This record gives sequence, structure tokens and C-alpha cells, in this order.
Amino acid sequence: LELIPNLTVGRSWDAADGPIDLGVWGGPPWSEIVRPALDLRYGLTPDVGLTSTVNPDFSQVEADTADVRLNARFAFQFPERRPFFLDGVDAYQDPRGTLYTRSSGNPLYGVKVTGREQRTSVGVVHALDRSPLGSFHEDGAPGMVSDAWASATFARFRVDAFEAGQIGLVLADKRILQRPDGPPVEDQPTYDGVGLDATIPVGGRWVVAGNAQQSAVSTLTEGLYGLAGGASVSRASGVGTGVQAGIDSTSPAFRQELGFLNYSGYLRGWGGVDHTFTEVAGIDTLTPSVDVSS
Repeated sequence: LELIPNLTVGRSWDAADGPIDLGVWGGPPWSEIVRPALDLRYGLTPDVGLTSTVNPDFSQVEADTADVRLNARFAFQFPERRPFFLDGVDAYQDPRGTLYTRSSGNPLYGVKVTGREQRTSVGVVHALDRSPLGSFHEDGAPGMVSDAWASATFARFRVDAFEAGQIGLVLADKRILQRPDGPPVEDQPTYDGVGLDATIPVGGRWVVAGNAQQSAVSTLTEGLYGLAGGASVSRASGVGTGVQAGIDSTSPAFRQELGFLNYSGYLRGWGGVDHTFTEVAGIDTLTPSVDVSS
């Protein structure tokens, strides 16, 4: 068991507020910051751990690299840098990218359970967010606004199967809550998602994979219910020929309010071929490839 208390204390001053008196604490134009926090780590088993944080301060986290785009149609997506969300992040990844942790901006608290027991790996995270980002989708989603609080929960389970393959389950939930100092949230918006995926070796270097997910975004007066699915087949090249082909589709109403899905209602296909040669004209390895997508 580890308990790690933190305390951030600060004073700030804006020159536009007038002259400053260094000998006065708390009076104008000073602005005071006192932010206590507590981190907890506990080993549930030798390979499964619980991590929790209350009122975390991420001000010391490395800043994002400036990203400038002209005529950007969609929101910027940034890599996760905060230790609480970054630790054990592989356990929270699935084929459809259901969780984008940066959608949680300023959690009041967060709880994670991460680890592996025998053939099963688990990643569960829950956070109460004081500054959630709104829907990334270009058409938005009912009630998914950023001027309230949000309760967000994500769970990912994977079981080793088919010798070198696996079966996965994804559960996602987001609920918009009233801010303590804000107006009532009357429409009670919620998002729920559930998905299954599998990766199956079929002999030699061939692998077949597939996934399916259902979403529901609803309020007291309206709702969106969508489906998404995909399948692929691949042959690892190693030395010789490699093949990749797949298809992916989403219905127009499909949403991922914990992820970074910014458009839906599409059908997409892709394929590629590569071949690895060894010891060609003095070159140890040469792998030409051709890829197509639509």
C-alpha cells in the first residue's frame, strides 16, 4: 500500500490589476491557490493493482507540443501525458479506440484497476470529471456538453484464446451531472457502449480479426442508437509475401463519447501486399509494398 499526499500552494498576480504589495497575503490583487491531493496505490494481487487519485494536480506534466493546422475540420487529438492515465495504458486499448483519456479534463477523483491474472487481462477506469470535453462528433450528440460535470467509466477485458489469439470485451458509460454551482441538468444525458472483438490465428502466418460495437446516446426526449463493425485478414510477411485486407463500417448514429470518433456513417475498405527479400544486390532486407484504401 502506498499513500502519496500532495499539496500545491501558489499566489498569482496580474499586472493589469494595479500595483502589488509583497507584504500582504490574500488581499487584492493577489490570487491564492491551495490545492491538496492524495494518490493511492494498492496491490490487490501480485499482478493486479488499484490506483486512485483525489483532486490531482497535473500542472507539472509536460506541455503539449504546439499543433497548427490550416482549415482544420475536426478537433485536435493529443497524446496522453498525465501519469494517472498513462500508467498501464495498453490495458485500455481496443480495436475501435473506445477510450480517449484526454476527454477527461479535470477529474475530481479517478480510480483504476489494471493487471493480469493467468490468461485474463483487465483495465477498468472511473473518473468524476469537473471539466469534461463535449462531443467530438461533427454532428454532436444529445446532451453531451462541456459545461457540466461527467461521470465516466470504461472497462476492457481480454482473454487469451485460440493459442496465440484473444477475445475482448469493452464496456463504456458516460453520464452528464449537474455542477454544484451550475444550473440543473434537466435532460439527464447518458452514453453507453458495449463491444466485442476477437483475433484468431488460422494456421501458418494467417490471422483473422473482427469487432462489433453498439452505442446508445440518450436523453429524456431523444436518443441515438448506432452500430459499428469491422473485419480483417492478414498474413505476416516474415520472409516472403505478406497480405492485409479489411473492411470497417459505422451507422450514421454511432457515437463514442469517451473516444475521439468525429464522424460516422461510412463504409471503408483497405488492402495491401508486401514481399520481403533477403540478400538482394548486397542489401540484407528489402520489402516493397503496395497499399490501397477507399
